[in-house]
Amino acid sequence: MEKFGDFAIKYLKIPEKDLESIKSILELHGIFTKEHEISNEFAILAKKERFDENFSRKILTALEFFKLDWSRTRYPFIFKGKVTTPEEYYGEEKAQKALRTAEEILKLLKAYLKHSDVS
Repeated sequence: MEKFGDFAIKYLKIPEKDLESIKSILELHGIFTKEHEISNEFAILAKKERFDENFSRKILTALEFFKLDWSRTRYPFIFKGKVTTPEEYYGEEKAQKALRTAEEILKLLKAYLKHSDVS
């Protein structure tokens, strides 16, 4: 079971890189931030630029998904009244969901950047 926890941590680091890809859309539109939490910036940009609603919703949903787990992948936290480590909380199912979400968002972002003649 310990290896599943290790895999989960590694898999959840992958989406972190995808958040940097989302930052590339912000950069493309002249928005720079060093912050990890970029949901508000993206939502404002999506409304201003009138992004496709489905595209925006998927990106914002992914940002929220990863925001909730960002610190949980690094530090102990309270879960069901007890101090829990990332390895105890994350298993294969959560890791697979994170990986699927990251892959879907990365695909959307690549298509957006290609359509914007940036890539």
